[in-house]
Amino acid sequence: MAEPLKNQYGPEVLSKIAGMISEVFPKVDSAAFVGDTLDGYEVLSLTQRGWQITKTLRQFFSPRLRSRD
Repeated sequence: MAEPLKNQYGPEVLSKIAGMISEVFPKVDSAAFVGDTLDGYEVLSLTQRGWQITKTLRQFFSPRLRSRD
């Protein structure tokens, strides 16, 4: 049986997202972003994982995006 698509959106994808953002916002704590996103992540469906990533991005990065620090 083929691997579920949701498994292609595991922790390594979160690390890549955090890395891309920290290139623009170096003060961002990438490890904290990944850790916060991974809370309860394993049991989520593909769509739920997308929402979890979105939710954490909004909570974690929105203040930094506004201030551009």
